[in-house]
Amino acid sequence: MKGKIQKLYEKAETVADLKVIGQMIINSGLAPEEHRNNPEAIVMIIEHGLILGLSWSVALTNIYTIDGNFIMRGDALLGLVRKSGELEEFHSETKGNDDTLCTYITLKRKGEKAQEFKYSVQMAIEAGIIDNWWKRTPERKTYYKALGYGLRTVFSDITQGMYLKEELDFENEDKSNSDMDIKIAAETLKMIDRNS
Repeated sequence: MKGKIQKLYEKAETVADLKVIGQMIINSGLAPEEHRNNPEAIVMIIEHGLILGLSWSVALTNIYTIDGNFIMRGDALLGLVRKSGELEEFHSETKGNDDTLCTYITLKRKGEKAQEFKYSVQMAIEAGIIDNWWKRTPERKTYYKALGYGLRTVFSDITQGMYLKEELDFENEDKSNSDMDIKIAAETLKMIDRNS
């Protein structure tokens, strides 16, 4: 079911019409903090969300832009894959503790063999990405790293290659997306590109 803003968005005929919708969302207070002065960014997030099959409101609460890349909350991207009907099996298990902690994610797409993906604290140490967030929430970090690799590999047509917000190490308990968080995420994206 489509809401009125989504219908307005789909009926927009010019870029100026879209910008008005972006500004309306900003004026309502529903725009993400990092885009409250950028109606064009709001429009691009909505557009990307519609391409993925999301409503505008779901897109705005789950899609982010970092250094010119769209990224998405892990649970939302997993939900999108589940909604597609292509996910036949999903299993997550975390073993070990401290430096031996490792999360294993098993994904099976209809008509294909199940695949296992893992990410460990040791892998994070070797990649040089251990920080306070990793020390406080290693289970969460290894889970989203393994999940991101798996979703992009098995469901690349659905995920469109998007990285997970949690995977890029820019979580902040006190406020979302500080300048330092964005810088760290942008550097992480560059590091991933170099190592791909």
